[in-house]
Formats: sequence, C-alpha cells, structure tokens
Amino acid sequence: LFSQQEDVAPSANHYTIEDLTLPFDGYEETHEIAYDAASHTAFISQMIASRLVQVSFDGARLSGAVRRWTVGTAGKSGLHNVQASRSRPGCLWLSLQFNDSVHLVDPSEGFQTLRSLKTPTQLPLGQGGGTVPVGGPHAAVEAMDGAIWVGLKAANQALRGSMSSTGLTAADRPSSYWAVWRIELSKYDPAEPPAFGGELFAAPKSPTMIAFDGQGNTFISCDGVSTVMRVSVDRIPQQIPLPRGFAEHGNGPGIAADPNGNIWLTALSSTDGSLVRFASGSTDPELITVLPSTRCQGISCVGWQPAQSERQIIHLTFSAAGGVSRRANVLYVLTSSLLAGNADEAIYAIELADDWRTLRPSGEVGVQTIWLPEDHSAAHRLQVVAPAWSSPHHAAFFDRRDGMGGNGIIATGLHQNQIFYVRGRSL
Repeated sequence: LFSQQEDVAPSANHYTIEDLTLPFDGYEETHEIAYDAASHTAFISQMIASRLVQVSFDGARLSGAVRRWTVGTAGKSGLHNVQASRSRPGCLWLSLQFNDSVHLVDPSEGFQTLRSLKTPTQLPLGQGGGTVPVGGPHAAVEAMDGAIWVGLKAANQALRGSMSSTGLTAADRPSSYWAVWRIELSKYDPAEPPAFGGELFAAPKSPTMIAFDGQGNTFISCDGVSTVMRVSVDRIPQQIPLPRGFAEHGNGPGIAADPNGNIWLTALSSTDGSLVRFASGSTDPELITVLPSTRCQGISCVGWQPAQSERQIIHLTFSAAGGVSRRANVLYVLTSSLLAGNADEAIYAIELADDWRTLRPSGEVGVQTIWLPEDHSAAHRLQVVAPAWSSPHHAAFFDRRDGMGGNGIIATGLHQNQIFYVRGRSL
C-alpha cells in the first residue's frame, strides 16, 4: 500500500494506491476492464489464461474478494474484450480472439452464456471477387441502437501466414486483411457467411478499439496508421486524415467518448502529450496537448518520479463527477512503457471546462500525476470507479475517516498479474 499526502492549493490532496495480485497459474497478460456500478464490481480479462476475473469493492476499498472463470479453453481461446452491455445491465460482451467468437454473458448468477456469435473469418474483395482471411475479434462493443460492433484484429500467426496464398501485394493487404463487423442480434445467421447477416467494413490496419460519438457515428482506432476509421450512422465508411504532428505516429489504441459525445484518440508512439479530439458529429480533427512538457511544475505528483522518461499515452477515460465537489469534468490518461522501456507508468487527472475541450490547470482538480508503483508493467487500461455510497451519510463517514470519497481509478499492467486501485478526494 502506497500513501502520500501533500499540501496543494486549494486544499490538501490525499491519495492511496492499492495493488491486488490476481489469481496466477503461470499465465500473465492482464488486459481489459469493465465496471458494473450496480454491483460495484470490476471484471478483468487475462488473455493468455482466457480467464475472466471479478474483483469486488467494499465501500471505496478493494475488498480482496475475487471470483474467476475460464472462458473457452485456458491457454488457447484468448479472452480479450470485456465490455458492459447497454441493453442488459450487469451483463458483459466478451471476445475470444483465438476462437473467432464473441459472447454475451451474465456473471451475476453463476456464469450464464446468453448469446454466442461466430465472427467472420473471410472478407469479400469486392468487384475483383474472392475473399481474404480476417479474424481475431478484439473489441466487441454494443452501440446505442443495440447493434454489436467488432474489430477483427487478426488472431494468430497461422492466420497471418495464410495471407501469402492470396496473391495480394503488400499494398493490397492493408485494405483487405483487417475488418470491422456490425451485427444486429435479430439478423444474426451463422449459416450465411461471410458476414452472418451483418455488415463487414474493410479496415486499413489492425482495428483495436471502438467508440461512438453523440450522434451515433462509429470511430475505430487502427494501430499505427495516420488516419482514423469512421462509419457514419448511415454506414458509410471513411478514413479521416489526422493532424500533422500526430499522424506521423499513427493512432491508437485508445479511443473514447466523453460525456458530451466528443471523441478522443491517443497515439501510443507519440511522446508530446497530445490527443486528437472530434467534436460530436464532426469529421474535423483537433490536436490538443493535455500533458505539459516540463513535469511537476504546478502539478501534484504522487508516488515517485522516474528520471528522464517519455510520456506515451495508451488509454483514456472520463468522469463528469470528479473532484471533492463531485461536479468537475475530468479527463484521465494512462501512460505506458509498452513500446518504450523508459516511458512513464502513470495516471494523469486533467480537469476540463464545461466545453469538454479547454484545460483548467488551476481548477478544482487541475492537473495531477499519480505514478504507478511498478516499473515496466506495460500499463494497459484504466477505468473510473465511483464509490458505492449507500447514502450521503455513508459518504460523509468515509470522508471524515480517511479523507477519501472522490473517484477511484483501476489500472491494469499487461506484463503484471496485478491491478492498481487509486483513490483520492480530488480525483
């Protein structure tokens, strides 16, 4: 347990960082997180083990209570995505990347599989005829209209090797090898390949994560390319060029919508602390620098600060209920050493104005840095956790007792069998 208090205007900030070691049977790779506010539990995927882990909270603390299920076959199925269902509260969409399938499950009563969908493994070439192999579902996300969007990211080396038999040139492969699948559950038919009653959209490269703007348009981050993939509400796909200074690094994997429906995009290989933002309904990208170039000047730094390191933003999320007031707009970004061994492993909390665009470095939350206590863990995902107050009196009790009560944040490390849970009044 790491804890530190500093006097930072306008009031003292107090943080704790708890770490919890997950069940470990010789497998690592801790991947995605989903949070269920009703049960105040988090669900985490361990990809190599193909295991789903449930972690419970007691008030605002990790309870240490852990349940786990093997989904598919341990060491073979590759459980990757964990995403909360919009239409079935408490249920989750899971992807088995090596089994070419996605599943809707209910973990509340035992572990029930409600729907299983086989994902496409062939993509039509269009007018030229024939198909090329695709596969390996990564993100599986339920849209506002109930449709499921799945990024087919490629499953394994065997699939990659099969590309050599298609006769495609290197220039052809990027537009043919990866795809995004949209399926309405009522139209799903496994007897109708290749799209099984849905729609397939060719992707320029590995489609990693999926988000929807406030108008219902779909944005897909594609690893390392200089455009972002967008599919409009009338299902017209396009590739939008990203701004200079960002495009050179390629985008992804992180992409998320803020509470106003604006889309934000990371570039993991960039080190300048910038994100790209699309206003809801817009196709015009805007480059916004969210992290300062000189560190710990006007920033509350918690934990310890590595010597001379880079900032590479891998993931991001938002809260409209941050800070002591529970009313501050906050952007949380996670930096990672996944691509660079000397890069920061930290969470940054950055306050935004009411427009969800302008930074407020002198606001209630301001800009704060929480260094994670493990070096080189390849920090991977983060998730905001709101404390499970049963009443205002309950919240006040916790505030008086330990100075906590603000948002909590869970972070995973790809190369660690741990999760980190950060709490602080001003988060």
